[in-house]
Amino acid sequence: MNAALSTEEVRGILEERARALARAPAADEVEDGAGGILVMRVAEERCAAPVESVKEIEDLGGLTTLPGIPDMWAGLVNLRGSVYPVLALARYLQLGRQEPVEGAKVVVLAAAGMEVALLVDAVEEIRRVAAADVGPLLVDGRGPARRSSAG
Repeated sequence: MNAALSTEEVRGILEERARALARAPAADEVEDGAGGILVMRVAEERCAAPVESVKEIEDLGGLTTLPGIPDMWAGLVNLRGSVYPVLALARYLQLGRQEPVEGAKVVVLAAAGMEVALLVDAVEEIRRVAAADVGPLLVDGRGPARRSSAG
């Protein structure tokens, strides 16, 4: 049976994790499979996208809502003459918030011939990471992708 951790033990664990995340990676850690990621905050969660997929970052403004679209879509946004669908990540990930926060950002991603804008609370940083440090992909916003043992 696990004993509950004290407040001081929890604080120590969180501080250790923060120091590990804040340190600059060593040269040998970034040579193989290193890439840049854009770290974004949505509610209390942090998520990331490859920097090479980021086309634009803008303040949320001029969002046009559309009737009858699925709840995960906030609407459309026109940025410099290009119109993008806006995915409300807080709704998609079921984080309990329906409306954008003050200072929300729109991050336009382009990959695989598609472009979409993500509605996020904040853009925190751009960081270089080793491929081994990237966690599993989310599938349908419900949790880590599962790998089949068959094959």
